[in-house]
Amino acid sequence: MVVLAGELLNKAHALVEQGVHATTITRGYGLASLKALEILDEIAIDASDDVLENIAKTALTGKSADLALDSLVKLCVETAKSIKEGGKVNIKENINIIHQRGGSIKDTKFVHGLVIDKARAHKNMPRRIDNAKIAVLDTGIEVEKTQVKSKLKITSPELIPRQGLRKASLLRRE
Repeated sequence: MVVLAGELLNKAHALVEQGVHATTITRGYGLASLKALEILDEIAIDASDDVLENIAKTALTGKSADLALDSLVKLCVETAKSIKEGGKVNIKENINIIHQRGGSIKDTKFVHGLVIDKARAHKNMPRRIDNAKIAVLDTGIEVEKTQVKSKLKITSPELIPRQGLRKASLLRRE
């Protein structure tokens, strides 16, 4: 990958020296990327678990993952297979890697669902919810400090104030 990126930069440098504007070069690389993805989609084949494991091993080699290589390879294959939709795997939209301090690479695990990496706002809030259906968040989940001490008791959805709400997000856990 480094060699390919270096060669693309060399070619871009040569184009700049010929008077081609950097925006034009960037746009050209973007179009080339889209065409390459289109061609890859056309020639893609289904891969067995063994092939997927070999791909993961190759990708992880030399990335300080040697201590847990076998378990990470299995996690990568399991993750890729779990997000397959319509014969395609969209990694950018369906996988989120969360880094947490402490522990080791051997503590890495796959969570099929939603991980909210935030501190609980109150000690009585659950640390984990299994078999959740839908959560709709109309605002950030951080607790904001108020200048006046007050309490608000909401007993039904109709009591939730509607002003100042941001874009709603739909979060689903299966």
